[in-house]
Amino acid sequence: MRYQKNIAVKDPVKVVKLVRLVFVSVGLLFFAVGSYMLYDTYEFMQTSQKTIGVVLSVDRIVSRDSNGTSITYSPVFRYEDATGQPFESSPRLRSSSYNFAIGSNVSVRFDPTNPQDVRVDGFFSTWGFGGIFAFMGAFFTIIGFVVPRYFTPSGRVRRAESGDHVSTVRRQ
Repeated sequence: MRYQKNIAVKDPVKVVKLVRLVFVSVGLLFFAVGSYMLYDTYEFMQTSQKTIGVVLSVDRIVSRDSNGTSITYSPVFRYEDATGQPFESSPRLRSSSYNFAIGSNVSVRFDPTNPQDVRVDGFFSTWGFGGIFAFMGAFFTIIGFVVPRYFTPSGRVRRAESGDHVSTVRRQ
């Protein structure tokens, strides 16, 4: 007969601490990445120039995995700087909402010191990705601190182990 390891949880306090550690660590990592992305976007917005770009082409990227097929688009824009010098470039982020018609005019921003760094000028396309990361990070961090404290028996387990007497008063 084969030996099976007993996987029963013997110490709920350790499990709660591990869950808290995972949630807080992932949350802080996501929050840090999101904050960096938001700061990078803020810096870009301070120095970038706004112009109108003409859509030259749209690359359609098809990705297949176990969850199915997803399609994202990467438009190629032609735009000019303040002196009239023309540039062609694609945004570094692809999106399912970037399916622009060829020849259409789209508001874009570009970095004058690096004109190939172009971004679609829209609230979500500018701030959304970093904002989602930062929000998810804050959410996971809060869950990591709040849920183990209020929705698990860890508080009662710790008090019982320390020998403190816990009494409950019922109000009628």
